[in-house]
Formats: sequence, C-alpha cells, structure tokens
Amino acid sequence: MNPVGKAAAVVGGLVSAAVISMAALLALHHATPASVVTGTGAGTGVAASSGTGSGTGQSAPGGTNSGGGGSQPGTGTGSSGKGTGSGGTGTGTSATGSSGGKSGPGVIRPIISGLPHLTIPLVTAIPSPTGTIGDPNVPCLQGYVWRKAYSGDFVCVTPANRTQAAADNAAALSRVQSGVGAYGAYTCVQGYVWRQVVPDDYTCVTPAVRSQAWYDNSQAGNRVALLNLWVTDWTPPSQSSNPCNGDVCTTTSGGWDGPNFQVNGDAFNFGPVLVQIRSNSGQVLWSQTITDGSYAGYVGASFGVQTQIGDCSSVPDTTNNDYVIAYDEVSGRWSNELPIDSDCASF
Repeated sequence: MNPVGKAAAVVGGLVSAAVISMAALLALHHATPASVVTGTGAGTGVAASSGTGSGTGQSAPGGTNSGGGGSQPGTGTGSSGKGTGSGGTGTGTSATGSSGGKSGPGVIRPIISGLPHLTIPLVTAIPSPTGTIGDPNVPCLQGYVWRKAYSGDFVCVTPANRTQAAADNAAALSRVQSGVGAYGAYTCVQGYVWRQVVPDDYTCVTPAVRSQAWYDNSQAGNRVALLNLWVTDWTPPSQSSNPCNGDVCTTTSGGWDGPNFQVNGDAFNFGPVLVQIRSNSGQVLWSQTITDGSYAGYVGASFGVQTQIGDCSSVPDTTNNDYVIAYDEVSGRWSNELPIDSDCASF
C-alpha cells in the first residue's frame, strides 16, 4: 500500500472508533431504569480498488437484553462500511461483535413518580358539645353559679370552677396534637385529657380538672334551689286527766287531739323561710317564719316545723281543700303549692 492509502486507512480507523464510542454513549443515555445488558460489535472495512482509497465499516449497536439480573450475553452485528478514496471506491467487510452479560442479581429501578403532597390536618376549632346538663329552669343555691362549659351546661358549681371552665375553653386549641393522633383529630397533647362534662366534650384539661367536673356533675341535683316541700304528722302531747288547777277547773269540748301537720323542706337557701298553710280560696290558716339549717341526709338548707293544722287525710269523705307554700327570702322565690286535707279539724 502506498503512503497515501496507508494514511487514509489510519484516519478511517480513527473515525470508526469515534463513531462506535458515540453510539455506546447514546445507548447508555437512553437506557431504561431496569437492568440492561448490551453487546456491541465493531468492524473495519478496507477499500479495495485500483485507485488509492480507503473505506471504513461502522458497527451497529448490538441487541439488548433487559431483565431482573440474568447473565445473558448480548450480540451486535456491524453494518457494511463504505469508503471513498481519491483513486476509487471500496466496500469494507461486515464485522460482528459480542459482549458477555454481567452476572449477579439485577436491580430493578422503576420510574418513580413524584411523591404526593401529604396535607397535615390543622384543627381550627373544637366542636361544641351537644345536649343539656343541669336544669335551666331552676336557679342555683346561694354560693353556686352555672358552669357554662358550653351553651347547654347548667350544672351549678363554685365561681372558681366556672372561671376554670372558661379558661380551659380559651386554651383548647393549643392543647390539641398536630395532625391525627391516637384518639383522632382532637387528641390532647401529653399531660391533658378530654374534660367530658358530656361525652362529646373534647376540651383538653388536666386530669384534676376533669375529676372536678365529673364530681360537680354528680352534685348537680344538690346545688339547685328546688324548694322541696313535704308533710308528715306529729301528735300534740296528751292533756292532763285532771282539768283542775287548784280551785279552778276547766272543761273543753269539740277539740282536735291530732295528728297535726308538720311541714318539711330542703333545697332552700340558708336564711329565713316563711311557711304558710292556706285554704284553696287563698285564706292564710297558719303562718310562721323559721330559720333553716344543715341536716345530714338533706339537700341544701332544710327544716321541719310543726303546725296546729290537723291532718284529715285518713278521715273518710274529706278532700284536698288546703295547701302548703313556702317563701325563700334569700332568692325571693315561692315554692310550689303542696295540697293537703285539713277540713275535718276543729280549732
């Protein structure tokens, strides 16, 4: 081969190698995330002509084998190269190359889509409890007020406990865990528990405050001014069998020797109470102001007062023609009327 042809052949080989390298880079760039085994073949064609010329053959990329980690070799077949020279044209021979697959477990790298944006729930309000607790139609006894932990709360508590309930309501949101906790959206932070003055009260308070709230609930009926009345009987002491006092003797006729009514009451305020027996027409038959007190087993302030009005309830053909009533001077309220039967007595 003359010097010109030899130089052309060298240049053609360098160009072929550069093309092969570029093809390999392109194959790697476009590879899928799964394991890929690729074989490449390189061939070089030498121009044969009567003139001075050279030809190069460019290999085509080999076949691909993708999978989970097999050790299969890939193969590639070079295409015929065609070169041109100053003295003529030549055709290079095709070449075949092979590449062994890499053994060992394959790593599947699937295309991972963007992770979804996880929204952490943010509690902006605590739902208000439902239902009514306590009696909105009866005021508290002196010294107690409605707790009003929510709009339907009429349990009577001390003023300090009502102030505590209002403060806990104001701090409710700051005591709830961020996101959904072990007990749902309104899970309390550590150190706090649900108050539960009613079952759906999710205000977070200290355990001591919850215990106090439950105790106040248990005492609800003992702290309201119900002004309860009921009657029992008492029997006046028997008269002396000797109606004479020295030289003076007396006789009576048509008297009533009992039993007489005793009027009892509890759930009053501590202080003066006016007790009366009236006829159905409104006439006052008996009246007395007493001072009530505290007695074991009775609610609030209680009392029992004996009257001179005879109990005729066991006498046939009598009716409820009178009634008992009491006035609580501290609250300025009258009790309900309690019917009695006293129309058989003589005074």
